[in-house]
Amino acid sequence: MSNVKLKISVSISQLPIVGKEILDSFEKDLPTIKAKYTKYDSTFLTSCRATWKIIDSIINPVVIQGELTNLYETNRVNAYALLSDIDDLEGYLKDAKGLTVPVSTFGISALRLFLRRNKTADAVAGIKVILSLIKDSTNQPILEGQGLTTTKIKEIQDLQIALENGAIAIQVKIKQKADLVDDNNALINSFWVTLTSICDKGKRTFKGNPSKVNNYTIRQLKKKLGLLRKAADKNLLGNVTLNGAPVKGVKIAITSTSGKQKYNSTSLTDGSFSKNLSEGSYTATATYQGKTSAPIPFTIEKGKPTNLDIVLE
Repeated sequence: MSNVKLKISVSISQLPIVGKEILDSFEKDLPTIKAKYTKYDSTFLTSCRATWKIIDSIINPVVIQGELTNLYETNRVNAYALLSDIDDLEGYLKDAKGLTVPVSTFGISALRLFLRRNKTADAVAGIKVILSLIKDSTNQPILEGQGLTTTKIKEIQDLQIALENGAIAIQVKIKQKADLVDDNNALINSFWVTLTSICDKGKRTFKGNPSKVNNYTIRQLKKKLGLLRKAADKNLLGNVTLNGAPVKGVKIAITSTSGKQKYNSTSLTDGSFSKNLSEGSYTATATYQGKTSAPIPFTIEKGKPTNLDIVLE
């Protein structure tokens, strides 16, 4: 692990986006800036572009991201298969008589929610509880009498193992991405110093021209690129991902449990969204490319921010 700490004023995922925007503006304004600051010439720009390409490959490694996408997709398929098996099991449970515990103890509803929300650790724990209850010497014959087969039990267990192993593999890949960034913090910091130097020269060159100055002002760039999240007064902070990557432009519909209060939000470039809501219980749905997610329940408590992660399927 590197002993060098990151010293940048954007998130690591935003750096390639903001960096490219600064370099694009610099390229357009190169003759004007170079006339005043001779160091900032085409050779300097070419070097900056080359460094940006390296930085982008570090933050967004194609191979690791591809592997992550495949792992997320495999886990999604396994989760859907489990949802189908759990639906069948719920049918057997409802008709079963003489079980050692109430049907609610199996935790079918909670497990269904965990699977839909990609809460893998909770889902795996829930499946293990269900399997232990199914295999109880009293419960298994009763459930087999309703149609549950040993083949189906094994299928649930195999899917649980696959889901658990998939989650472990995903964490390994996420750590690989984080380590790749950490090992290159010095290079990233150096690139950030270069970007801020370009911004400084751009602002000095175009002093008195607000629209031009904004192209070299980090906060204005983040606003322009949809990367600003005004979360200071927000108590709902959310993120939308698809196959582990943030998704921009997802429509978030929020409805109070009573149905009287309705709100809307849209995810930004980094997948984030935020809203200020009164205390109470709500559900949220996410719509992307014509598909709407299942409702996700959440609660807003006084004085406490609520984090809501939405995983698109």
